[in-house]
Amino acid sequence: MDIRQAQRSRLSRLQPERLTWSIAAWFMLLVTTGLAQDAIPWKTGMALRKQLDASVGVTWPERPLREGLASLSRSTGVCVFLDRRVDPDQNIELTVRDESLQRVLEQLAEKTHARVVTVGPVLYRGPPQAAGQLGALAALRHKQAAALPNATKARLLKSQAWKWDELAEPRALLDGLTRQAGVTTLNPDLLPHDLWPAADLPPLAWVDRLTLLLAGFGLTYEFADEGTAIRLVPMPEEVLVEKTYTPRGEPGPVVAQLRRIVPRAKIRVEGGKLLVTAAEDDQDKVQRLLSGETVKTTTPMPGEKRYSLTVTNQAVGSVVKTVANQLGKEMKFDPQIVERLQTKVSLVVKDVTLDELLSKALAPLKLGYRIDDRAIEITPVE
Repeated sequence: MDIRQAQRSRLSRLQPERLTWSIAAWFMLLVTTGLAQDAIPWKTGMALRKQLDASVGVTWPERPLREGLASLSRSTGVCVFLDRRVDPDQNIELTVRDESLQRVLEQLAEKTHARVVTVGPVLYRGPPQAAGQLGALAALRHKQAAALPNATKARLLKSQAWKWDELAEPRALLDGLTRQAGVTTLNPDLLPHDLWPAADLPPLAWVDRLTLLLAGFGLTYEFADEGTAIRLVPMPEEVLVEKTYTPRGEPGPVVAQLRRIVPRAKIRVEGGKLLVTAAEDDQDKVQRLLSGETVKTTTPMPGEKRYSLTVTNQAVGSVVKTVANQLGKEMKFDPQIVERLQTKVSLVVKDVTLDELLSKALAPLKLGYRIDDRAIEITPVE
C-alpha cells in the first residue's frame, strides 16, 4: 500500500501560545470524571466493533457534552477522545431509541459540527477537516514505521496503555513518548503550552499515541534519521492512500460502478486487481462496496446549497460576511474576536457544504459558529 501525502508548510500559524487552565479544559479525554475512579475495561478489536454495532438508547434533555460522553464511555467501554478545539461544556439535547452506538456518536458529532473517526481502539472526535485526515495519517505512520530497522520498528509499533495525571503538559507527554521509543524531537517548541486533565487510554501503538497527542494542535510528525528523530509539521489538507483490492468476477463493471460512487478516486487495473488511490473516506466506500454492501453516492439534499470558492489573502470576516449575505442573514460576532476576524486567509473549496466551508475558514483561527433563522454568529472556541 503506497501512501501519498499532500502538505503545505504553515508553521507561521502554529507558534506556541500560553493557555489558561479554563481554556485547556476544552480538550478532554473522556475516560474519567472523578479523581479516583477505577480503570475502565476498554473494548478493543472485535469487542469494540460489536459494541459500536449494538443498539442503545439515549435521552439527554439538555446535558453538557463532556458529562454525557463520559457517561456513555463508562457504560459502554468505548474510549472517546475529544479534540481540544471542541467545547466540552456546550449543552446537547438528544433522544434516540434502538440506534447503534456508532450512529449515536455520529449524531452527537453532527450536532457539534464535529466528526468521529477510529484510531486503533479510540474514537477521535474533532473538527471535520482534521478528523477526515486522521485515519489516513495513522495508516501512513504505521507504514513508515514498518519500513524502519527492526529494533526501531518494534519500539514504534509497540502497543501499551497510556495514562497521565491532572494538569499534565502536552510537551511533557511528548518528552515521555520520545524517551520510550528512543527518539529525539527536532522542533519541540512548535507544540504550544497547555494543561490537560488526567486521562487513561486503552493500549495503542506508539505511533497512534503521538498522532492523537498532536492532532488537537493541527500538527502531525515525520520521521527523520532512520526513525531516530521526529519533526513536528502541520497536518496536511489531504492524504491520499493507494490500496489494492481483488474484485469478484471481471473488474470492468466494478470499475465503472466505483467511478460513479467515488469520482475523485484514481482507479487502475493490474493483473485482475484494482489499485485505488483516494482519500480514506473514499477507500472506506470502496471496501464496503466490494464486500457486498450497498453504497450510495453523496448528493446534496433538496435545497441544500453547495459552495465552490477561491479566496486569496482576504479577511476571514469578509469571507463569512459574503456567505451570510448570500443566505440573506446578518453576521454577528463577539467584540473580543475582532482582530481574529481581520486575519487574512487563503483557501480553495469545491462543491462543499456550508458546514465544511465555515469550518475550513474558521477552525484554524480557533473560531466556531452558530446559525439560526436570522444570523451566522461567530464565536471563540477557546
